[in-house]
Amino acid sequence: RNTYSPLPSPQTGTFPTNYLENDPLTLEERCFCEENGYIIVKSLVSEEDIDCFRYRVISCSNTIRFFQTTSNLAYEKLVIKIQNFQENEECFRYWSLAQVKKPNILCFPGPNMKALHAMLINKPPDSSKEISRHPLPQDSQYFPIRLEECFMCAWTAVEHIDGSNGCLSALPGTHKSSLKKHQYPEWQVKLQVGIESDKHLLRVCLVMEKGNTVFFHPLMIHGSGMNRTQGFRKGGNFFKLQRV
Repeated sequence: RNTYSPLPSPQTGTFPTNYLENDPLTLEERCFCEENGYIIVKSLVSEEDIDCFRYRVISCSNTIRFFQTTSNLAYEKLVIKIQNFQENEECFRYWSLAQVKKPNILCFPGPNMKALHAMLINKPPDSSKEISRHPLPQDSQYFPIRLEECFMCAWTAVEHIDGSNGCLSALPGTHKSSLKKHQYPEWQVKLQVGIESDKHLLRVCLVMEKGNTVFFHPLMIHGSGMNRTQGFRKGGNFFKLQRV
């Protein structure tokens, strides 16, 4: 049943999101997703598949050449992000997994989709400069795609993620607004752009287990906190989808 049928909002009568009317989402899940702009699907990707993808990405990163002065350091101390690994045949297999393709993604971008971008984030342990903290962006800022209803983000946890190692944080309902102005924050180290958000807005920490996946609207404001542990948080696989 690939038809569009947005649920009515008590405030405005309509939602700005139009998800496909498919069976995988219950009415309660769909209401939550359309109201808040995200939904977490537990155990979507098996540990076996996660380990296969992770091993493949690590093996690719071991071929990266660095300056001679850093050649004796382990890759995870040098690599923070690996971009566009959807071009790798083994990693692209993520899209063909039945539990990913049928039950969930079909409700969002639709049955005809393409991978725009994939990234493994290797969040390092933080120093006093808070370099691992990520400001609050909207993902539409990074991609020249409109309308946003044809665009969905998916973030799959590679390991347990919580507030101690810098889990994602979401501002529910902010997907109903427009694309905001992005700029570098007034931090000591400026690596990422974000927006100035209302400090009174509700912020939810998305605690996730290995294999859990959060789907969220590209206009939803989100970010991530500091990694206060001593490990490198191989946070998740970050995918961009679009109806074609």
